[in-house]
Amino acid sequence: MDQVLGLGIVEIGKTPGEMRAIHIGFIKQGESDSSIINSSYRDKGKFNPGNWHRTGDFYGTLRFVRTGHEISTLYKKQGEKQWRKLNTFPSTRNDAIVGFALQNFIVKRNSITAKSSIIAKFDNFKINAAQEIIEEEI
Repeated sequence: MDQVLGLGIVEIGKTPGEMRAIHIGFIKQGESDSSIINSSYRDKGKFNPGNWHRTGDFYGTLRFVRTGHEISTLYKKQGEKQWRKLNTFPSTRNDAIVGFALQNFIVKRNSITAKSSIIAKFDNFKINAAQEIIEEEI
């Protein structure tokens, strides 16, 4: 069965056409023994595929680091000490929405022949630092 697990940030623009999105995720095609971890970037409708790395089964942590006008995507497998950087993409200081995704199909798939369910645990979600939090909006 295909497995797609993702974490994304969408930066809100003044208009929908000015929206930016950054994604980091794990993709395993059902018939394949290999899988990849990748990150990508979409700015005003233009797609940048970013970098990817082959990986075996993934049990670990995904991370975004937003500093100034850049967002970096990183990952770390369980048991590893060092973070691995995938990409650094341009960013704005606009408000951002964080989202999670899990699906059992890859784009352009015509049918799903999964014999078992797919499970992902999104745990220990943290925002380590934030500025200008407006209490009324929480």
